[in-house]
Amino acid sequence: MNTSKRKTYSKEFKEEALRLTSKSSITQVAQDLEVHPNKL
Repeated sequence: MNTSKRKTYSKEFKEEALRLTSKSSITQVAQDLEVHPNKL
């Protein structure tokens, strides 16, 4: 049985991630934030 929980992100984290994608590629932002690009 898998007991791991999904990681949740704050509203501020999400807003900052979106702001960063306007300056860099989604792939680069995802690497910088250590998240999968599909999460952006």
